Amino acid sequence: MTMSILPSRRSRRIRPYITALEHRRAIEARRFRQFAGLVALKAMEVAR
Repeated sequence: MTMSILPSRRSRRIRPYITALEHRRAIEARRFRQFAGLVALKAMEVAR
């Protein structure tokens, strides 16, 4: 009984940190993708 109550309480306390980390990771991935796209465009222009 206590085993089922404990994880939910702990996850409720930890979930905001996990969502914040996932959000930050998504932002970094999007920023990296944009940067990689710019680099690829520059490389194509140089190759031309």
